[in-house]
Amino acid sequence: MSALRVSALRYGGACFRRSIPAILGLALLAAGCAFGGRSSWEESESPVAAPQFSLATLYGEPAQLSDYRGRIVVIEFWATWCGLCRQTLPSVELLQKKYRDRGVQMLLVNLAEDPYKVRKWAEDRLKCAILLDRKKQVARQYKVVGIPAFFVIDRQGRLRFTKRGYGGGLEQDLSGILDELLSEMPASSIEADRG
Repeated sequence: MSALRVSALRYGGACFRRSIPAILGLALLAAGCAFGGRSSWEESESPVAAPQFSLATLYGEPAQLSDYRGRIVVIEFWATWCGLCRQTLPSVELLQKKYRDRGVQMLLVNLAEDPYKVRKWAEDRLKCAILLDRKKQVARQYKVVGIPAFFVIDRQGRLRFTKRGYGGGLEQDLSGILDELLSEMPASSIEADRG
């Protein structure tokens, strides 16, 4: 056997052996994304009232979280420069179309970017409500340390689910969460049953 072939086998085998943990890790990650579903979402054991806020929309109109009381609200903190955010936004758009007539509102809270830049970037891409957190005050209220970050608020205004980062499967995972929350009895029905 030639020295070149022996060398290739020796080093190729070592490279392959070093690749096995990486390949297994990727396979487990893919399986987790495909089957793990909501495991990457944190569910509040004791839901608390979501921090209230008031921000300007992309076009300067005031918007408050309380404007959406009685609806399920999904908040995504994002920025135009964030590569992972650019991957999540199309799913958020699809979910807004799917659930908007069922009492769900998606709010895209942009962090600290110039409104003109955000408007220009989002113009032909996004139809969801875009709010501007120019000074990151709302991000601090929600303890956002990295983006994308997601928060799901139920019809009673309670923070129910959170997710930090993105690992794929957003549309499927969030659909399951929204379907679960939509199946819960609305607050107005609970009050009527007591009276």
